[in-house]
Amino acid sequence: MTPSEAQRFQLRERLIEVLREKPAMTLMESLPPVDWREFATKNDLAALEERLNARFTAVDARLDALRTELNAKIDTGLTDLRGETKFGLARQTYVVLAGFAAAMTPIYIALFTGAG
Repeated sequence: MTPSEAQRFQLRERLIEVLREKPAMTLMESLPPVDWREFATKNDLAALEERLNARFTAVDARLDALRTELNAKIDTGLTDLRGETKFGLARQTYVVLAGFAAAMTPIYIALFTGAG
């Protein structure tokens, strides 16, 4: 049970009577202001470390799974993009060549038929 401030004050006063002021104040300052049960032990800290390590391991596993999933989606997206780009370039090349042929046809006809 944590002593109240009144109890701590009474203890301090009695210690001053018995030990004198400096030793009494040294002793009072070495006492914790809270219940001793509030302090963590090395075993408490070790158990906390184990729980935190287990949680971090689980988080690392989930992040690795997400990273793998995202990489797979990115790879699939890039493959699709490459295919679309190839198709788009082929179509654009066809349009440019067909347009060039259509533009040049009257010139060739004029040159070969002697009109001009």
